Amino acid sequence: MDPHPPSAPAHLAAGDPLSGLAKWLADSRVDDAAARRARQRWLERQAEEDATLAGVLLDLAERGGPIVVRTNGAATIRGPVVAVGADFVAVREHGLGDVLVPHGSICTVRAAPGERPVVGERAAAFEVVLAEALVELAADRPPVRVGAAGAEFRGRLRSTGRDVIAITTDGERTDRIHVALSSLDHLVLLAG
Repeated sequence: MDPHPPSAPAHLAAGDPLSGLAKWLADSRVDDAAARRARQRWLERQAEEDATLAGVLLDLAERGGPIVVRTNGAATIRGPVVAVGADFVAVREHGLGDVLVPHGSICTVRAAPGERPVVGERAAAFEVVLAEALVELAADRPPVRVGAAGAEFRGRLRSTGRDVIAITTDGERTDRIHVALSSLDHLVLLAG
């Protein structure tokens, strides 16, 4: 056995008895490369067909980069994903606060330009749902801005029930507004 094999294949002349073998090997390498590309495309297609919104949001959260979320209520939220729940996402918008958006209110999600695409095919076990998160948050009565049914309300998150939140409004007159969770477009936990 040669301890120093050639660095490139030998070029065989057409009349050489091994030229047929060399052609067969070259064709085989081309076929193998084509089969690998076809398999890769098939795997990518399968992954895309298994994608979920929660999976896409989880992939983007792990990257830590900014995203843009557009909601049914025409809100545009920009910033990194800070939490993904079973039915909501939290995006930290610079200078505003953490914005909680129910999955059902999300129209589009876009990563920063130039980011490699995400597929979102992974299944993840999310334990926290929006209503439970809001129950915990209401204990501190944080200042919030709530978008629902094309309107926005500012005030303090007073309480959370099974399917409703109560907001105590700011202003000259203090009112309590009840917002159905099913109509919630987004909720901003206003930064101090």
